[in-house]
Amino acid sequence: PWSAPAARAARRAPRAQLVGAQFFGAQFFGAIRMRHPPTALPPLAPQFPEEWARFYAASIAVAIHHMHVQGYVYRDLKPENVLLDAHGYVRLADLGFAKKIEHKRTFTAVGTDAYVPPELVRGRGRTTASDWWALGVLTFEILMGRVPFEAIKDIKKYASGGAQAAAAVAADLRTCGASEEAIAFIGGLLAEEEVRLGCGP
Repeated sequence: PWSAPAARAARRAPRAQLVGAQFFGAQFFGAIRMRHPPTALPPLAPQFPEEWARFYAASIAVAIHHMHVQGYVYRDLKPENVLLDAHGYVRLADLGFAKKIEHKRTFTAVGTDAYVPPELVRGRGRTTASDWWALGVLTFEILMGRVPFEAIKDIKKYASGGAQAAAAVAADLRTCGASEEAIAFIGGLLAEEEVRLGCGP
């Protein structure tokens, strides 16, 4: 569910090749940029209402959970890899970095810097918990129009900043009128791996 369908598949050892179906919709990245342009220009559309952000985050969470149940970690969640179909529902695309890990760790450094979890930055590799971190970053971006961390050094600073760093992210979210529930949700996703939202039994 919630993933972009493949029109054709072929296997040529040792690789499998997929051809995506024609998709009538939009890239989520474009929808975010319309509401939060990177320049001083006024937005082309109103800011995402929190209810929309909640719907998109929940839909992406369903897709991530489905991959995890199958033993895969996605490793490349970002707006450019989320498509909106003709009805406005999300579809995850570009599964090129997805990897079957079952309950193990993987140490390959792939993905986009702004979305990588602190455990990977520290050299501890990653588990499926990294996808929940990326969902926290993406949900922040939906509401704010920018990522909370621009570079690896920002992730290191946040991870070592404890409650003070978390409070700074919460303060940012309050500037756009985010509810305390949304702030707690994002804070739970941007927590240390052992206590991160989505990583429990």
